[in-house]
Amino acid sequence: MKNRPLVLLVIFLVIALGVTSSCKKESTTPTPPETKYTLTVVVTPSAGGTVTKSPDATSYSSGTSVTLTATAAAGYKFARWEGDVTGTTNPVTVTMNANKAVVAVFEALPTYTLTVNNLPVAGGTVTKTPDKANYYQGETVTLKATPAYGYAFSKWSGDASGTATTVTVTMNANKTVTAEYTELPKYVLETQVLGAKYTDYPDPQHGTYNVSTTAGKITASPTGPNYPQGTEVTLTAVPSTGYVFVDWVDTLSGVQVSTNPVLKVTMNENKGLAARFVQIAVKLSIAYNSAQGGYDGSIDYSEVVWPWSQGVQPLGHKLTPQDIDNWYGPYGVKIVNLTAYPNAGYGFKRWYGDMISTDNPISFKMTKDMSLGIEFEMWYKFTYAASPTTAGTVTLVSTSTTPDANGYYAPGTVVKLKATANDPTVAGDRYAFIGWSGDVSGTSNPLEFTLTGTKQTMQAIAEFKVMDPAIKTDKTKLTFTASYNGANPADQTFTITNSGGGLLKSKIDTTGLPAWITVTPTTIPDIAWDGSQTITVSVKTVVNGVPLARGTYTANITITSTNATNSPVTIPVTFTIGD
Repeated sequence: MKNRPLVLLVIFLVIALGVTSSCKKESTTPTPPETKYTLTVVVTPSAGGTVTKSPDATSYSSGTSVTLTATAAAGYKFARWEGDVTGTTNPVTVTMNANKAVVAVFEALPTYTLTVNNLPVAGGTVTKTPDKANYYQGETVTLKATPAYGYAFSKWSGDASGTATTVTVTMNANKTVTAEYTELPKYVLETQVLGAKYTDYPDPQHGTYNVSTTAGKITASPTGPNYPQGTEVTLTAVPSTGYVFVDWVDTLSGVQVSTNPVLKVTMNENKGLAARFVQIAVKLSIAYNSAQGGYDGSIDYSEVVWPWSQGVQPLGHKLTPQDIDNWYGPYGVKIVNLTAYPNAGYGFKRWYGDMISTDNPISFKMTKDMSLGIEFEMWYKFTYAASPTTAGTVTLVSTSTTPDANGYYAPGTVVKLKATANDPTVAGDRYAFIGWSGDVSGTSNPLEFTLTGTKQTMQAIAEFKVMDPAIKTDKTKLTFTASYNGANPADQTFTITNSGGGLLKSKIDTTGLPAWITVTPTTIPDIAWDGSQTITVSVKTVVNGVPLARGTYTANITITSTNATNSPVTIPVTFTIGD
């Protein structure tokens, strides 16, 4: 009797489990199928705009609310809804309690012309943004007046007003706008070149200057000598070989104006300016970009007596680039072994100026003023990669030159790269090469490109994408035969596969199939690139109790897809009924 409570608990659990099992067996009533409705939307005219559905589906459950939003195309406006929805409310909501059709009606906007004039015609120009022959009603146009040289913008007249150079016009009628300009007064700028002998160097401020045709020249931008009021003239003093620029002086007062060879002058009165130059014995200047490289050298004075108090200079005097550049000295001085040294990422190309040579180092004797430049050329590196990285690989096939010790290639090197899509077992999907990006472009594969331009490191990216899905069937047609009022022929099947990549989203379009043919299934699950779906096709000799007459019947099974490259695909079906 001590175990009686345990026995009672076991009996209670057995009874409870039996009741639960009985309840489960009784709830086997099937759920009726859900009612679905379609919503068809038409745009008229077709070019007038678009309509979006939210939610966007091929069919809707009863009671679903769908929001339709009409968006007018350029040159049109939304007018109204017709069909199962009327009115001008936009967006509008449709309740799906039956199959419905809605028409979105758009109307074309009127257009107008905008004529722009310049007064006087030579006074300037006007740009229109946007620049079109005709404008839609309500469209805004920005006009910008640019005065010609010697003119100032004054005002807008006609269908626009104001004194700002930019004005906005709203097109609600044909309009004419005139930009008016005022001609500016003019002043004279006279320039003169003055020169002093080399004996006045190195104290040019106290030299004797005379009008010279050989000491140098003055360039003026813009050219003169007559200039409209307010014109900024840039005068540049350019010394001849053997001369250096000293300063600018006012020709009326003799007062020094500037020691900068580039002088900006604003013309608000008549003016006169002279550029003064002084002759030197010999001059050597060397131009180079220190970010790209440098040089060094030495000067030999062995046969030359210095013209000042220093006496005879030592043989083979070593000078730094700062000493050599813009160095002045007596005729006959030798500059020996000028050597150019490129920085990493650059290569020596040539000497240019008064001596053109690709030798390095070079030696020459100073018998005239000389201006040299060192031209370094940028060498290049390149990188390459695949995008996405798991989709494929890029292989360096060849280069037309070999790199230097730092991995840089000479300009003009031709690089050849090849892109290869990975095997699906590696990439996880089927990929296809679609082109090159980065600092190269195109779809050639292999790709050849030349290392050139202003960018020192060039990048080539091989772009891959998952191949677009494509519908493939193992059969291109189906043929059935049967006797009049006889037994139905055996079912036939065909298989749909995805011959591309990604997921193939497809279905069977049954809207045009006759009653004697049945296709199962019509709704097809997404098919991966290595997947397939078998479709069963059945035909019957008797439809709705009436035997089909003797003869040949045809139908088309259409497979459609929202993302396949070859949608739709059609399989013709022939059904012949004989005796």
